[in-house]
Amino acid sequence: MNYLDLINDDPDEFEGKLITFEGSTYQIGSYLGSGAEKMTYKLVNKQSGLCLHVIKFWKVPEEADLAATYTGDVEGVLSRALAQTEFKGVIPNSFIVSGHGGTFQIQDYAGAFEDQANETFRLWEKANGLLEASQFAEAAALYAEVLQINPYHTAALNNLSYAQEQLGNVEQSYNLLSKVIEIEPNYFPYHQSYMQIAAECGYIRVSLEHFEAIRSRFPYQYGCDALAIDLYLMAGSPEKAKELLEQTLIDPSGRYASDEFRKKSVLDRSERARLQKATKAAISAKQQARRIMARAEKIVQAGATAGGFALLEKGYTI
Repeated sequence: MNYLDLINDDPDEFEGKLITFEGSTYQIGSYLGSGAEKMTYKLVNKQSGLCLHVIKFWKVPEEADLAATYTGDVEGVLSRALAQTEFKGVIPNSFIVSGHGGTFQIQDYAGAFEDQANETFRLWEKANGLLEASQFAEAAALYAEVLQINPYHTAALNNLSYAQEQLGNVEQSYNLLSKVIEIEPNYFPYHQSYMQIAAECGYIRVSLEHFEAIRSRFPYQYGCDALAIDLYLMAGSPEKAKELLEQTLIDPSGRYASDEFRKKSVLDRSERARLQKATKAAISAKQQARRIMARAEKIVQAGATAGGFALLEKGYTI
């Protein structure tokens, strides 16, 4: 296998080389251009054949080494602050990667994920039109045609999952998304879809465990936060819901954002108010239940078994 070697390879040799990242293999694609500091190339998932990312190389290796030690706090706060403006989402998801003899950056790609002349792309676009028209069965059939050509086409798998969900086949939808994130684990929208369908299937703990697993990998993405707060409440963990709710502030540490933004949240105001109210009520109910059960335990220890059991039953129903 022809893997990238940043120690020995020249930039004009990068195209076609392979890299590995978070369990997936990618091939460096065509050169896109250079800025003042970096050279940018397409990055194609070797299994799916789709380009959902770009790879960037620093022209000066010392600057790459500095980037590897950068915590990204300021970038994260900026990304969250922009959530309150018309520039929401302007900062793409980004990874600083040390490997293959050096340091490079991987970012989400905003361009077409495959050649638009491909039959798979043509079918995918036609299926999308049917999906938007709520013709879910017809859309599903076309996505299936895409997958006959390329079984690992994650864009088709993802949209087919949504079509199947709308048709009431939520378990099939979940299985499709499980395959998607296995093929492409480094694209946040896929994880967002997976969390949502896992919750819809009733897999609350699975969805929350997935959220906790990806949170450190996608620190500037907060599209799953509101869902996770709701799921923590459903799972009987209002304290975790409250902790996450506080973390949705644009600058939880208070170190970077201006006073104008510091106390604002990345969540919509009405949504945040709803979650705050629900979290407060859940914590209050849990505290009340604990008080009742502590009192019941004392009553049982005093020998009044019937009264103690009655209180225990009440505590469990709160």
